[in-house]
Amino acid sequence: MVAFKIIGVKDFMYKLLMEEVFDSFLLVSFEIVNYAKFTIDGVRNKEWYDEMEDTDSKYVSWKEVRNAAALLIKGKKIPIAIKAVFRLSKSGTEKIAGELGVQDAAEKDYGMYFNLKFEKGELSIITGVSVADFLLAKEIGNLWDEYLLKFLKHHQIAAERL
Repeated sequence: MVAFKIIGVKDFMYKLLMEEVFDSFLLVSFEIVNYAKFTIDGVRNKEWYDEMEDTDSKYVSWKEVRNAAALLIKGKKIPIAIKAVFRLSKSGTEKIAGELGVQDAAEKDYGMYFNLKFEKGELSIITGVSVADFLLAKEIGNLWDEYLLKFLKHHQIAAERL
């Protein structure tokens, strides 16, 4: 688990809400506090989909929610607070766990998360993992931290460790 402070908040928020940078992540939850408090539960409602639509994932992708979230944030005033929990996709989880020789990580419900928190003009990210094997948690956690740092750097998002 690592905590980061995002340096360019405005740039990060633009990439989060207006670009496709985070679209492959799954959304576990999203909360915004401005003139009211809005909460989005990212658990997919499978009853809403047709039989032919792919509803394999427990959570919706950020891509599916991004425009609605952007509408909630849009305005002349910045929000009081934003909290979100993102989860790495099934294929991303398999890739990272595979580097340690772990097979079927997604089926075992291994999760690699980052929590986003915006408050008092500052934006931070905290990483975390959920795995079945306690001893493996630290190794996967370290790989996930490295992956997320590389991801941020690749997308020119400046972050410093807290």
